[in-house]
Amino acid sequence: MDGKYEWADGKSVDVYDSTVVAVHTDAKGIVGYGEVVPLGPNYLASYAAGVRAGLAELCPRLIGRDPTSVGALNRHMDYHLKGHPYVKSPVDMACWDILGKVASLPAAHLLGGPEQTEVMLYRAIPQRQPKEMAGLVQKYKGAVLRRKPAFSLMAVYYRIKIYYRATRDFSSSSEAIRERI
Repeated sequence: MDGKYEWADGKSVDVYDSTVVAVHTDAKGIVGYGEVVPLGPNYLASYAAGVRAGLAELCPRLIGRDPTSVGALNRHMDYHLKGHPYVKSPVDMACWDILGKVASLPAAHLLGGPEQTEVMLYRAIPQRQPKEMAGLVQKYKGAVLRRKPAFSLMAVYYRIKIYYRATRDFSSSSEAIRERI
C-alpha cells in the first residue's frame, strides 16, 4: 500500500486489516486457507473486527462438518448466521482449497473449468495531487503488465480505477495521468 488510501467524502484507511482462516481437516496434512480484507468500516458493509466476531460465532457450529461438501456447508453457515457474506467468504474459500487438494485439481476445474483466455486485472488509485496520481498510475500499469499469472493465458488486460475529490480540479488530474500513460 502506498500510504493512506483515500476515497470520496474524506474517507480513508491507513492499513489493510486481513483475516486469514485455516480450516483443518481430520485427514493428515490437509488444511484449507481463505482470506478476507475489508477496506475499512466505511467503504463497504463489512469490517475486519466484524469478520472476526462473526467467525467466533459461526466456526464452533462448523466443527465436524464435511468441508468438501461446500454447498451443504454454505447452507449450514447461512442457517446459523443470517447475512454477513464477508464473514463466510474466507471459510468458503478454505473449503474450496480443501476440495481442490483432496481432488488434486485446481479450483478453476472444480468450478466448471477455465472458460476465458483473458483476465482483466484491477488496481484502484487513491486521491492525491494530480502528478502523484499520475505517477501511481504509471507504477501500477507497469507492475500489472509485468506480472506473470500462475496459469497460462493468451492475454492479460488491466483496468485502473482513479478516485478524485470533487473539490480538486479533475481536468488537471486527467491531463497529468494521460501524459504519463
